[in-house]
Amino acid sequence: MLHNLHSATANLSRCIAARIRLTMSPMKTLMRFNTWLRERFGCRAQRVALHTGLSCPVRDGTLATGGCIYCNNLAFNRGAAEPPLPLAVQLREGMSAARRRYKAQQFIAYFQTYTATHGPIAAVSAQWEEALAQPGVVGLAVGARPDTLPPPVVEFLARLAERTMVWIEIGVQSTHDNSLQWMERGHDWPAARQALRNCRDAGLLVAAHMILGLPGENTSAARDSGARLAEAGIHGVKLHHLHAVRGTKLGELYLASRWLPVTAGEYADQAAALLGELADGTVVLRLSGDCLPELLLAPEWGTDKQQVEQMIVDRLSAASVTLR
Repeated sequence: MLHNLHSATANLSRCIAARIRLTMSPMKTLMRFNTWLRERFGCRAQRVALHTGLSCPVRDGTLATGGCIYCNNLAFNRGAAEPPLPLAVQLREGMSAARRRYKAQQFIAYFQTYTATHGPIAAVSAQWEEALAQPGVVGLAVGARPDTLPPPVVEFLARLAERTMVWIEIGVQSTHDNSLQWMERGHDWPAARQALRNCRDAGLLVAAHMILGLPGENTSAARDSGARLAEAGIHGVKLHHLHAVRGTKLGELYLASRWLPVTAGEYADQAAALLGELADGTVVLRLSGDCLPELLLAPEWGTDKQQVEQMIVDRLSAASVTLR
């Protein structure tokens, strides 16, 4: 009995000590992407968005033809509907604009439009090599779906990562399968989790693109998503609020009064909940989304990015999370 008492006392002491260490531990710190880039390159580095003319498995008939419920690439890239200019021209023009606007000195070729890995490996790898050959380009950022990352693609990107910076931005969107089905994504969370892990294990810098404000998801669901992403070992996250734009199924639902967006406060709550579960040092590539004004239907609060981001930062600070 005395032994049991000593054992129980020892266990209680360990629990108290653990709580004290937790209480005294420093605040968790997340890093803005610009901060991370400046620390890596020692100067302002800027992404240059590129249009390669590739499509997407839920648009070209591989899985479906209608696209995801929310998707219209024209909402953030006016040139998405036009035949792409040569990559060298896009990069030259984009770098020139970034030098003027941001005083950028180095550049990341950002393969953004639709799905940059959805094509023959010989074709997509040639595009990546061409971009890296341009003066001033110091790395790649490649947008992909979980189901467009077969071993040959991951292996090629891993070889590139041995000589340059390579971020792979995977469209996870949600870790909840009912939400993925509602969005008509064509994949589930286990497939996304495996893609995240495969790319991480290959040595790539892995970012998860997430949408918040989805029907049926609340702060608790967002917190669950953050924990699942942390467990998958991501290096970065990119957040986007669900918005309705013209030319999408979601836009039609909004115009028919069959969908309403969350409030800015609800979005900020969800964003802070997700971010609070991520590992210390995780890179935040974006806190909210963009849309061309002429295509945006709702919510209007999304146009005031500075206010929305400040709401998120305030909630993070209240939870002892610093974003620098």
